[in-house]
Amino acid sequence: RCTALVGSERVLGASLVSGFSAMSSLFVLPDWPAWASRTFLVLVGITSVVALAEKRLAAKGGDDKKDNEETPSGSRLAEFRAFQRQYLVVYTIIMGADWLQGTNMYTLYQSYNVDISTLFVTGFTSSAIFGTIVGMYVDIWGRKLGCIVYLVIEVVVNVFEHFNNF
Repeated sequence: RCTALVGSERVLGASLVSGFSAMSSLFVLPDWPAWASRTFLVLVGITSVVALAEKRLAAKGGDDKKDNEETPSGSRLAEFRAFQRQYLVVYTIIMGADWLQGTNMYTLYQSYNVDISTLFVTGFTSSAIFGTIVGMYVDIWGRKLGCIVYLVIEVVVNVFEHFNNF
């Protein structure tokens, strides 16, 4: 019995050590270039300052009458909760589909010998620039038309992904 207990403790100890080493590897920072590390730290700083400023402004309080009008209650609360559930279900499905598509797209771009990091940086940069401009026009022309235009563009892009020349 004593030998069996010692043996099981060794197995348990070995699994705990391997578990801790696997966990500690999660907290190892990537070997980023200096410019990427500085950019990350600056963005974390800006985000923290904005979050603290927003929290302070919310703590000071504002126009309570306006807050009460915007806060759903009574029958409006039930309608809001139903809308919230519907939105979150659709959002979860869309994000899951996008995440599942990611590995396929990575393999596709790799087969085209595309520098994937440049592709992602270009995508995020263009999203930051054009998202601001497109958002303004969507506010003017309406969200329905904006969604339809996005859908058509997305279908065209997905069709072109199946041809080697595009």
